[in-house]
Amino acid sequence: MRGLGEYSLFTDVSPFGLSGCFLENCQDSDKWISPSEAVCAESCGRVPGCTHWSYGKEAGHTKCWLRTSDTGAEDSAEHVSGESTCLPPDYPTCIKGQTRYQAVGEPTMYNLSPLAKTIGCLNDDCSNTNRYLSPSRDDCATSCAQMGDCRHHSFGNSDEGPLCELFGQEVTEVADTNWDSGFVGCAPITAWEAPLIQQAPANLAVAPGNTGCWSGGFSFELCCAHHHGPYGNPQCWDSALYTFDRCCFDQNKDQEM
Repeated sequence: MRGLGEYSLFTDVSPFGLSGCFLENCQDSDKWISPSEAVCAESCGRVPGCTHWSYGKEAGHTKCWLRTSDTGAEDSAEHVSGESTCLPPDYPTCIKGQTRYQAVGEPTMYNLSPLAKTIGCLNDDCSNTNRYLSPSRDDCATSCAQMGDCRHHSFGNSDEGPLCELFGQEVTEVADTNWDSGFVGCAPITAWEAPLIQQAPANLAVAPGNTGCWSGGFSFELCCAHHHGPYGNPQCWDSALYTFDRCCFDQNKDQEM
């Protein structure tokens, strides 16, 4: 089901996502593009006044809606809904210990450059990979939560070092004492405070910087150009969600910041 009209909760949803919002204004919206129902439920639980949530498709994207009631809800085969108390398991208790996931079929490939992942990627190419060397299980789970197409994650020891593997498709489980695994909603709460990274088609040129940072008139050029100083334009940063390190890396190797 999906709630309607007068029960929409319009609030600042930018901590959860920066696209797919009402009139493209994520500072005053009841919806945004969300990677999973677990993320949607977690978000409702953190927003004052939210009593119900719905998750499903709109205009080719999966979105989360916040509601103040389930009154006026409609049946919909493409949506799932719940109360604010309907939350995913607490992290890290939701992690499956001694378990490694394996992809069913061809693995989903990701551009991990927006997350500043640079080592241990497939073929040394972090713009087209399903794995990378990760410092911790928390980091691996957070990366999955921040990638728009990720559904599962596994973290464990490899010959190269501690490895994170991301999955966007169905997986099977293999018992392995050196690995831990989880679904996209099984991540530290801080994972939802970062912008959701939407995957672009492989043949599309990627703009410099974290595209999730550029809304409300802000841009890479305005915030990151060298003439502003070593840490960019201080008027762009809030020291939490929007920072120089998070927003001002260059995804285009041949473009100067």
